[in-house]
Amino acid sequence: MNKVWRLRTKLDDVFTNKWVGWLALAGSIGIFLALTLTRLETASIWFDEAYSAYLTRYNLADLTYYTAIDVHPPLYYYLLKGWTTLFGSSVVVYRSLSICLGVLALVLVYCLVKKLFSTKVASLATLLVAISPMFVRYGTETRMYMLVVVIALAATLVFYQLLHSTKKHWAILYGVLISLGMWTHYFTAIIWLSHWTYRAIYLRRHGLKGKKLVKSFFDGNWLLAHGLAVALYLPWLPVALKQMSGLGGGFWIPSVTVNTLTNYIAQFLVFRDGEAVSGWFVLLVITTVSLASYLGVKVFRNSSGKQLDNLWLVLVIATMPVAILFILSMPPLTPMFIDRYLLTALVFLAILVGLIIALANNKQARLAVCLLVLAVCSFGNGIYNVYSQGTYGNFSTGSLAKDIMNEIQASSDNDVPIVVKDNYSYYELATYEQPGNPVRFMLEPIIKDDTGSLRMERDNKFGSGIENFVEFAENEGEFWLIGNPDQAGQISLPENVELENAKALETIVVNSPFSQPYGATRYVVE
Repeated sequence: MNKVWRLRTKLDDVFTNKWVGWLALAGSIGIFLALTLTRLETASIWFDEAYSAYLTRYNLADLTYYTAIDVHPPLYYYLLKGWTTLFGSSVVVYRSLSICLGVLALVLVYCLVKKLFSTKVASLATLLVAISPMFVRYGTETRMYMLVVVIALAATLVFYQLLHSTKKHWAILYGVLISLGMWTHYFTAIIWLSHWTYRAIYLRRHGLKGKKLVKSFFDGNWLLAHGLAVALYLPWLPVALKQMSGLGGGFWIPSVTVNTLTNYIAQFLVFRDGEAVSGWFVLLVITTVSLASYLGVKVFRNSSGKQLDNLWLVLVIATMPVAILFILSMPPLTPMFIDRYLLTALVFLAILVGLIIALANNKQARLAVCLLVLAVCSFGNGIYNVYSQGTYGNFSTGSLAKDIMNEIQASSDNDVPIVVKDNYSYYELATYEQPGNPVRFMLEPIIKDDTGSLRMERDNKFGSGIENFVEFAENEGEFWLIGNPDQAGQISLPENVELENAKALETIVVNSPFSQPYGATRYVVE
């Protein structure tokens, strides 16, 4: 044990050099880039990502309109639109925005933890965030989750400054960040509620009670920050109220069960639902959670003053959003609990694990090293699962769009249009279309609702919709039809289509262990 402690003491001496901390940060960023850049194109883009990408085809006015009739606010889509305007439209470009945001998030993690604790602690916490499976998974997602993390981290850093300062510029900046968060994703509200909770805990811990606590809580800067946040959010507020009224209980959000929190921890550690963890990995997860809980209690008991205050800040942001979303998903309310909406809390949970390891005292030195090894092993298995599952798992349905489009484009020697049977799949396939093989969809079966994706198809502003399939097929003479194979192994024509002179030439089928087979049949109209 003395050898372990002497090694930690030497590390403390090393980290007194400020350049060592920045080098450690650079190392964490390098690892994150290695884990994400290598999987930019490996997994097929799935519906949510494809929807984000397709929105960038519109001008800002249309983009805003279609966002307003969907379920999320528009800031990320605006940013993605600017990104693609600068760098072009491809899966690599779409996903690389989140990687850049992930790098910025790591810088903010380092700056925040260094501000709260020390360079050594910040270096370890940043490394654990960089290799945490959920951070790696959504580090390449063409969605707003990494932008939410960046805004939340920046806001927490500013919140901490505001808590210890009377300067108005911190209040103004905090108000702007609150508003930006709400313009990005509605569930950033649970982060702001976590800040409120910690502010109350902090003031109470420092001896304020009753009216004095209330007066200090709602001081001028706090009111200024939130007044500014509301003012900046007013243009979108009517849309937000309408969207949030129908957000909970979406078909993509399952009901909470006795396994919900177990799955959440398992996703954090090994990127698998709890019931999917088997064999020795069960012992790995249980041991990691048990040791982290035991050491966490010890670290909190052994801390005091500023260190304990700052530990509480990290703990509250790591746990409070989870509790809020879980409670809001209980009957008679509609389900809202989904892991990716809690990515910020998961980042703070990784930070918390780093704090527990780094702040353990001499008596717990060996246990701290054991926890570090267990955490790295768990995260390593989680990263393996991220790579093997691709865009499947974590409540996404995944996609085989890239695979089937590659097969079609390799098989087609001439211009053959592609028709998709399922309207929702159109966006995934359209991401991979080439001029010689344009992707089309059928207008007739589109239901009359206000879902953003279906409204975009129904409006048909880019002319990819087919109004009369029989007429289209006869005029083209040849086409690919994509969908799920029937019992005969082909992609059958829609039931309401009478095209007796259509002959199937070939069928391509691709498979995944996570979904049903997906295929394309090439038809010629004789």
